[in-house]
Amino acid sequence: MSTVNKVSLSIAAAVVLLLLGLATTPAHAQTPSVTASVDRTDLTLTDVLTLILRIEGVTNVHPLPQAPVISGLILVGSERRSYQAFVQGALSAHFEFIFKYQPLRTGSIDIDPINVILDNTVHITDPITVNVTGGAGATQSSPGPPPQPTSLVGQDFFAESEVDDDTPYIGQQITYTLRFYSANPFARPIYDAPDFAGFWNPGRSSEEESLANVAGRSYTVTEANTVLFPTLAGDLTIEPTNVTVRGGLLGSSVTQYPTRQINLSVRPLPPGEPDAFTGAVGIYSIAAEVDSNTVDIGNPVTLTVTVTGEGNMESLPAPEWPEIPGWRAFDNDAPYKMSIIDGKVQGSREFERVLIPSASGSHEFPPIEYSYFDPSDEEYVTLTSRSFSVEVLPDPGSPEADPLATSEETEDAEAQDIRYIKPVPDSIARPTSPLTASSVFWLLWLTPLAGVLAVTTLVMYKRRPDPVSSSRDLSAASQAALAKLAAIEPGSSTADAASMALHGYLDVRLERPTSGMSATEIADSLGQIGASAATSERLVELMGRIAEMRFSSREVEGTEEVARDVQAIVRSLDEELSA
Repeated sequence: MSTVNKVSLSIAAAVVLLLLGLATTPAHAQTPSVTASVDRTDLTLTDVLTLILRIEGVTNVHPLPQAPVISGLILVGSERRSYQAFVQGALSAHFEFIFKYQPLRTGSIDIDPINVILDNTVHITDPITVNVTGGAGATQSSPGPPPQPTSLVGQDFFAESEVDDDTPYIGQQITYTLRFYSANPFARPIYDAPDFAGFWNPGRSSEEESLANVAGRSYTVTEANTVLFPTLAGDLTIEPTNVTVRGGLLGSSVTQYPTRQINLSVRPLPPGEPDAFTGAVGIYSIAAEVDSNTVDIGNPVTLTVTVTGEGNMESLPAPEWPEIPGWRAFDNDAPYKMSIIDGKVQGSREFERVLIPSASGSHEFPPIEYSYFDPSDEEYVTLTSRSFSVEVLPDPGSPEADPLATSEETEDAEAQDIRYIKPVPDSIARPTSPLTASSVFWLLWLTPLAGVLAVTTLVMYKRRPDPVSSSRDLSAASQAALAKLAAIEPGSSTADAASMALHGYLDVRLERPTSGMSATEIADSLGQIGASAATSERLVELMGRIAEMRFSSREVEGTEEVARDVQAIVRSLDEELSA
């Protein structure tokens, strides 16, 4: 064998051994963990607190954690980051949910433990305490603007800027106005706007042109208005806006006309915020409604709260939802509409909560409270919606859903208590031999009884369980469920199709309709006929996940896995209940 062939064989053998080693390397499963941390524990009213929620040991997170409502802090921004890598042949990932808050008051502020649900297990973070003082934070320094005329006194070009309120509250709308005066109708100015550090800019500006006569000259005035919402308290600066005008032959010369720097003093919200305050600033009204006052058990009711008014609709916080015992809750996305009317940001935002009952009967939904700070009146306002009554109907197959049966039994019992009074004969006949002493009487009496016994025996024989037929029914149910699941294509209807297939199989297994039963009731019934506790727990978790996918409009990860999970549950139940 040549040296080249030997080297080739050695390399091939090494590659095979390496691949086998990688294939047999065990994947180290990570244990899910959730931690919360802040970038600082001591801050001032002008600082921004960053809260980081870190999740490790899972490849996806659903439902997504929401920004916690913290008394004494207002949410001013959020973002999400994910990191994934392969470590020793296994996928390793962690996620970071970053929430930024502005202090509303001084003193000690507690951040309560945050609950995060991962794989049907609740993970709780440690509480955090931060201390807020009234001192001013570090202010930003910037070079002053280039020398410029302080007013329009006959020059060809001039730029100026202003704000309509230089002492706003945090979260209050202000309007930044830029005006550029041009005596040359052919000039095409270019605007270089500042980055508005410390402000939230929804990117909605209006621009209009007009003519003005100043110092005996005619000018074209271009006015641009930009809506801003301060996100930091304290001294803030809006840097100059530079307006560039090209001149000379073919635009060979460039001249810049800067505006002045604008200084603002942003006030924090005053103390004394109500319990229902979650950070809204502006002027609002609310309306609440439910889509139905009657619902079958296991079906959803949607509670919608619409907030309308003037303010920052894009970051408007949700209300403080009340806890309703006996109902599971899922939050939908909160769409908003926003426009600028007469220089004010106006619009509405709808907050939806999908509620699923687990018990029948009459239920009361308490009123929804929504608080906001009105900067014009400098006071907190709390709005309250009306309450709602919802009637949850029981499962049609349950005894409580058929009150007529009990009523009919009672009527039969009462009817049996009625006896006619036998009339007294005119004369007393001479006693004869009793009828019961005759053998013919007993023969006639026993004949119908024997017939009834024969018919009953025949009916029971025909209705006896047929193990072959029962096995065929269960096998057909399994095959039908698996066939439906195999035909499912990932999409918006995945959860509905998986739910129908699963309930179709469970109906046959439990010999009764299961669509109106809760997941726990189904698991208990399966346990009574031989299902293991582990499989029952998997079923409860899976049904909860399917319910969230069906009833929540938010994007829920894992829809592609639902069909496979239902198939696995069906096969597990077949193995356990057929043993």
